[in-house]
Amino acid sequence: MLKYPDGNIRILVQGLRRIEISEPLQTSPYFKARVEHLTDTNDDTIDVMARKTQVVQNFSRFVELTPHLPNELQPVVINIKKPGSISDLIAANLTLPQEEKQVLLESLDVGKRLTHLNTILNREIELLELGQKIQGQVQSELTKNQKEFYLRQQLKAIQKELGE
Repeated sequence: MLKYPDGNIRILVQGLRRIEISEPLQTSPYFKARVEHLTDTNDDTIDVMARKTQVVQNFSRFVELTPHLPNELQPVVINIKKPGSISDLIAANLTLPQEEKQVLLESLDVGKRLTHLNTILNREIELLELGQKIQGQVQSELTKNQKEFYLRQQLKAIQKELGE
């Protein structure tokens, strides 16, 4: 739990399993409901394992490009065996709109969830690489301008020394 100076509180929770509310029982002073436990489907096929491998590779690239994510996330993800758990952990570490995270959370088909996650990772990697390219171009232009300014100052100093 983190308390922010503006009064907001942020709480990090980790779910144990997916559920669906089958019958709301109360709303005050807290929510209470009857729930149905949901289970992932298609989580051990060859196709899903191939998608898992691709997602893990893309996530490793994403972590390399993202300065605020610790590199220790890569071995954590690699050591998780269940494809559904991998997709959940990766999705939790992406800065996505709530609606997009909700789509991933609601998907019980692990293959579809991994495919969607792979699409998101590809998009995010492309944005990060483009950002780095733009930053490099800006830095190169700044360096060029600084060099020109320095050379002009030197030229002025030489001309002054020569009395020109």
